[in-house]
Amino acid sequence: MQKTKLPKLLQEDQNNPEIQAIKAAIKANKDLRMHQGYQAILLDLHGVSKKDIRKFIWVNILNNSMV
Repeated sequence: MQKTKLPKLLQEDQNNPEIQAIKAAIKANKDLRMHQGYQAILLDLHGVSKKDIRKFIWVNILNNSMV
């Protein structure tokens, strides 16, 4: 994952309507699969590689299936 200074990232989040829409959808969402999809979109908007996104989502799926 890319290393970015947190305040700069938060400032970019506030100015990006796409990111704000995804964050609002995550908050309103109650479905685990949709939440994972929104997380993937959010990571993509932050410039995370597709390979890293797949790893992140796969780990979350495995952790949630063990509960």
